[in-house]
Amino acid sequence: MKTSIQEIDGKLVAFLSGELDTAAAAEVEADLRPLLGSEGRDVVIDCTELEYIASSGLRILLGLFQLRLRLFQLVFRQGVLLQFQSL
Repeated sequence: MKTSIQEIDGKLVAFLSGELDTAAAAEVEADLRPLLGSEGRDVVIDCTELEYIASSGLRILLGLFQLRLRLFQLVFRQGVLLQFQSL
C-alpha cells in the first residue's frame, strides 16, 4: 500500500495505490492524518490505483470526511467520482 499527498491547483490530493486492506488501514490512516489540519482547503482522495478496499479502509475515508466537514472527493476507476459536501 502506497500513500502520497500533493498540492494541485490549491487542493490537497492524496493518491492511494495497492490494497487498502485491514492490515494496511492503520498505516493509511496515519498517512492521511495531515489532511485533518488543512481547514479551508478542498481534499481529493484519488483511488484510481487502488486494487482493493476493505470496509476498514472505507471507514477511514468516510471518517476523514466527517472530521473535515468541507468539500471532499473520492475518485475511483473509470471516472467514477463520489463527492461529499457539507451543507
